Formats: sequence, structure tokens, C-alpha cells
Amino acid sequence: MAAGADRILVIDGLRGYFLVFMTLNHMIFQGGAWLKRINHAELGFVEDAQGFVFLSGLVVGMSYAASLQRHGQDRLWRKATGRLGELYRVILALLAILLAAAVVLPDAGSFWKDYLGGIVTAPKAYLSGAVMLVYQPSFVDILPQYMIYLLLAPWLVQRVQRGQGLWVVLASVAVWGASQFELHSWLGSALGYFATNLIPPFGEGEARSYFNPLAWQMLFVVGLVIGVEFQTGLFTVDRAFSRGKAPLAAACALAFLFFMACKLIVTYPGHLSGLAFFDHFVAVLDRPNLSLIHVLNFIATGYLFGWILVNGRATGSRLLRGLSTALYILLTTRFLVLLGRHSLYVYAWHVLVVYGLLAVDWYVGPFSEGAKTLLILAGIGSLALPALWRQRRTAVQRYA
Repeated sequence: MAAGADRILVIDGLRGYFLVFMTLNHMIFQGGAWLKRINHAELGFVEDAQGFVFLSGLVVGMSYAASLQRHGQDRLWRKATGRLGELYRVILALLAILLAAAVVLPDAGSFWKDYLGGIVTAPKAYLSGAVMLVYQPSFVDILPQYMIYLLLAPWLVQRVQRGQGLWVVLASVAVWGASQFELHSWLGSALGYFATNLIPPFGEGEARSYFNPLAWQMLFVVGLVIGVEFQTGLFTVDRAFSRGKAPLAAACALAFLFFMACKLIVTYPGHLSGLAFFDHFVAVLDRPNLSLIHVLNFIATGYLFGWILVNGRATGSRLLRGLSTALYILLTTRFLVLLGRHSLYVYAWHVLVVYGLLAVDWYVGPFSEGAKTLLILAGIGSLALPALWRQRRTAVQRYA
């Protein structure tokens, strides 16, 4: 297989990997589940959503840059608006299915209230806001912000292709920095006013979203810039992760170990809880706003594992050779690659799986650890269903 195709395969596998662990993390059972502890998120502050958003930007950058080169600006904008429409239809379908289930299932407000919020307790007041993407149920909320990024993507791709990639990244970092100091709060206030006063019949509703799109856009935009420059030849994997950058990879390894120690201390604080420095560290761990700790940990971990994947099998270290081989085998498995290639529909399906398991756990649970493990594995295995459906449908449309 050609090196370029090999690397695209790894990107799809990575997206599939993050989708699997996103599903695992979102599954909620009474009393928890031990299988959820087998998770890379236990070793630092790098979680699935970060990788998923970054890789989405990377793939969009590569795809849109190729489209711009081959077909021009008009086709690029049509491609973006078509994808926006597809995303919105998926969101509406999810809302319709969940609302219908909430109406049919008895006591749905008991086990879905914290996740669907007002949609399940007062649908007339909240549903219009959800349709307008102002009120976002849990696990669906990453899709509306993705629509915002897609809306800007064609313009950003054109800027990068004109040699303005550095300025795009600096502007993105500046917006992220402003969000860390709550300088975006006026936008949230305006959105809340819009939701409660201008959308009939939102009435007593409110704006709701877990992620701050002005912070998380940085991951998408940086990924997009890299994707465009990869497509145009300005960015090469071999140069970015060259053997000569081993000292940088070593520094990233030390940062990875540092953040892993911090994560373990936060998870198992013991006598440290209540100490000033510990409480301050915990206070700045702001995941919805993508805090600096999350960003630094993501950069260190991403570069370290990228360098190992590219160079590990050529080093003299048995540990690095084994780790690189294991990563490559994992990320090129057919299951993960299949999920990554059809990530939108797999993500939408995972939302239904998670909400479904919440209902099953309420009606039938609590389950034993063995039963929870089987349910988790079945839920993860079912992610292949929408991917296979989408793959077959795409093939039929191609040859129709």
C-alpha cells in the first residue's frame, strides 16, 4: 500500500478509535462500570472529543483543499452547504427519535431529564430552541458547533491556500485566548436573550450547550490548516516527525508523564484535597472551555504518539518498536477504519445507543459487572451497523 494511502487509513482508524471510547465514556450505569476505567482518559487530560474535533478539521482541510484545487470555489461552497444540510437533518432525526421515545416510554423524565433537559419535561417550551440549535441535549451538542466550523471552512481553506495559514492559526489562538478570560460571555448572554424572548414558543426556556465553540474551534482550525498544507505539500509527515526531532519527542514524553501524574493525583487526591495548590489546579481544569492544561496535554500526547508511530519501528528501542507496531495494527483494523470513514452516522448512532442504555439500566438494572460488560461490548459492536449501512448506500449511489 502506498505511504499516502497508509496514512489516510491511520487517520480513519484514529477517528474510529475516538468514536469507540467516546461511546464507552458516555455509557452510564447505576454504580458505574469497571470496564470504563480501561481508558486513555485515565492517563491524562486528553479525551476523545479533543481528538475527534482535531481530526475532523484535518480531514475537512484535506478534502476541501482537494476540491478547491480540482473544481474551484463554487463547488467548494456547494460541498460545504451540502454537508451542513446533512448535519442538520441528522440532528433533527435524533431530536425526533428521542422526543418520540420520551413520549412513549413511561418515566422518561426520570432517567433522561439530566441529558435531554427541558425537551423531555417541557417539550413545547424547549423543542423550538433545540430545532434552532440554541438548546442542545447532551451528546448531541458537538454537532451544532461542528456546523459553525463547516460554515467557515471554505473561507479558511482559501486563506490557507493563499499562504495565510499562520495568520489563520494566530487568529484562532487569539479567539481561544479570549474565551479563557470569559470575553465571549456577551455572546452567551445575547444567545440566551434570543432564546427566551425571540423564539416562539421557547418562553421559559434557556440556551444550553456544554462546549464553548469559541474555545474548541482552535482544535478544528489547527487541524484544518495542517490538512490543507498536507494536501498542498507544504506539510509532510516525514518532516514534521523526522528522526532528528527525537529530542522534541522526548520532551513531549516528559510532559505526557507529568500530566499523567497530575491526572492520577486529581483522580485519587488522598490527603492533597483541600491544599491550596491542588484546589487551584483543579479549578483551572475547565473542559467546556478547553483550558490551557487540556491544550498542552493534547499537543504533547499527539506529537509523542505521532513520532512513535512514524519512527518507532526504525529505532533501536525494543519498547518503541513494539509500541509503534501495536499502534499501527490497532489503528488499521477494519472495524476502526470502517467507523472512522462514516463518522457522522456512527456518532449519531452512538447517541441513540447511549440514551437507550440509560433507559434499559433504569427499567431492568442495576446490572452485575458481567452484564454491564456485555452491554458495553454489544453497544460498541453495534457502531458497525450505521457504518455498514452508509457504506452500502454510498456504493449503490456510486454505481446507480
